[in-house]
Amino acid sequence: MRRGLAPARPETAEALARADDPAAAISDRGLAGDDPACARALELFLELYGAEAGNLALKCLPGRLYVAGGIAPRLLPRLRGGGFMRRFLAKGRMQSVLEDILVAVVLEPQAGLLGARAAAIAAAHES
Repeated sequence: MRRGLAPARPETAEALARADDPAAAISDRGLAGDDPACARALELFLELYGAEAGNLALKCLPGRLYVAGGIAPRLLPRLRGGGFMRRFLAKGRMQSVLEDILVAVVLEPQAGLLGARAAAIAAAHES
């Protein structure tokens, strides 16, 4: 997505060219509202993220769906409302099914490592 972004402000183009992580720079500028193109790119990302999360939830039908990863906590205010939840729920006649699924954001940055550690300890105790 960042390759197709045409920043509305010249300083944004310069910042993205210098950034170690252009995706994070786009997110930061989109969250801050510093550049309309970055804000739109972020909203589009959230809409696509929500749509895919809804697809996954329909495939698995969990009671809860946990959104994890480095970007989720940074985008928490936008995940709660707006495009993410709107597109998560936009599944026609299946919307009522999705409305019953709790969507939660994992805030622990080491969740994957902690889970792997717990699984390794459990496996060691079983053998």
